[in-house]
Amino acid sequence: MRVMILDDQGSVIDGILTGVDFVALGIDQVECAASAQEAREIITARKVDILLCDIEMPGENGLELNKWIREHYPEMLRILLTCHADFAYAQEGIKLDCFDYIVQPAPYSEIEESLRRAVQKTLANQQASTLCQLGKVCKSNELDLVESTVISLYSKHPQNVEHGLHLLGELNYSINRQSKIQLIILEPYPYSNASAPATTRVIKDALIDSMVAAGIADAEHAFVSLNRFVQFSTMLFGKPDTVSFATDSQFRNFYDKLTQTLGVATACYIGDCIDFSEIRSELQRLHGFIDNNVTKKAELYLHCSVNTRTAASVDLSECMPRWRQLLKNGQKSILRSEIIMRIEHIAASGSANFRNLCSLHQQLTQFFFGYLFEYDSKISITDLFTPAYSYNDYMDGVKSIEALKESVIRIIEALDAIQTGDAFQDDVERAQTYILANLSQNITVKEVADHVYLSPEYFTKLFKRRTGKNIKDYILQAKVDMAKELLRSSSLSISMIGLELGYGNFSHFCQMFKKYENRTPSEFRKKESTLPPEDAAEDGKL
Repeated sequence: MRVMILDDQGSVIDGILTGVDFVALGIDQVECAASAQEAREIITARKVDILLCDIEMPGENGLELNKWIREHYPEMLRILLTCHADFAYAQEGIKLDCFDYIVQPAPYSEIEESLRRAVQKTLANQQASTLCQLGKVCKSNELDLVESTVISLYSKHPQNVEHGLHLLGELNYSINRQSKIQLIILEPYPYSNASAPATTRVIKDALIDSMVAAGIADAEHAFVSLNRFVQFSTMLFGKPDTVSFATDSQFRNFYDKLTQTLGVATACYIGDCIDFSEIRSELQRLHGFIDNNVTKKAELYLHCSVNTRTAASVDLSECMPRWRQLLKNGQKSILRSEIIMRIEHIAASGSANFRNLCSLHQQLTQFFFGYLFEYDSKISITDLFTPAYSYNDYMDGVKSIEALKESVIRIIEALDAIQTGDAFQDDVERAQTYILANLSQNITVKEVADHVYLSPEYFTKLFKRRTGKNIKDYILQAKVDMAKELLRSSSLSISMIGLELGYGNFSHFCQMFKKYENRTPSEFRKKESTLPPEDAAEDGKL
């Protein structure tokens, strides 16, 4: 702890240094100053906890210095020293929130006692400040603590559940083994790969706000957590006599409000109001329903029950001979279209579920791997997979209709790449090659994605992850780069260059070029052209 003694008389400072046992008071550092200016410099340079300050000094007096200290260092305790028992001084000291007021000459024991109380007050203030900061940290991390604790309530181990309930009780949540609960699981599909705290926090806040708006539950009666499947699980809890947390109408209002707030395709599964002891079986029941939603249809699912119907048309054996012939003939584009159409037909029939999806995946796996074994033994099954699309990724094709379609596209793509000798290029490289070869066309993201046998959504994310660029920006930049080369080294008119790059509208081409280059094509040509001036065509001459 640091104390500063301020007095314009050196004898006063020396006396206090000699007469006061600073070590016994727990004061390990003592600074001395002979003027307000010197005191300001010390205070600005290093933290001072307590100030012993004379009032009457040449220049700036002690009261004026205290005004400055109160404004800039309000945590510093200040003890005024004066040789005049002037009530006005004492009154001003009180206004300035000074800790004590001592009239000199005073016994050193009196100064020591004042310092002792100031030290105790400073320590108490520091402890209170530390606790306050700790409280703020705990409060800011409480949601994370609650979330990790709530996850333990789903555990199959009783001791984990008991520990979770105890900790939640310590945090003043009234949930216990006698509580009634209701589970809600949310799947915002565009966020299925999201992990950024900012994104998850937005979704969690939207969940709670939508519940409150629909009158379902307030924040004190709902836990929201993110599970390993990137699903948002909400646990409503209430007293043992709770019959229902909300009506069907309220849940629909909640879903409408939530999807309006999020603005993305979202599936929401509402469980039943059950006893706490049934939490694991209820969670498994809901996940069974979610697994069977293989079409990933975004809607509200009330009173969830698992669809176990078997589709009559799930057997692909009648298609296999034709598909095998298409594969042998190298007609992979037709093969791809027919398999995808068959999968989509099964999905549209309304009878697709997880069991049927597994059957489709198994049949298609046998078809592709069996073809390699019987007709093309030069290709190993392991050749079909890369770090970008592994065998495990392929096996995840049972998760949804879209995942199954992607697995088919990936396998056909790999076969085509190997058999045509193009295996050295991955998806992004082949897409870039395609773009550069078709700059004269009005290229769309879907066309590029179709070329590499990927869905536009998946391809867009893959391209961004691999190149750090948005696919649309990459296409436009490629066109600009080509335009620059033509402007620099050819005599084609600017309008003809625009046409060569797929721009029928001259103005649109110029706007696009200027957006990327901060100058018009004409300005670029005048400065960058490598041709003689007479050979550089002006627009409209060619």
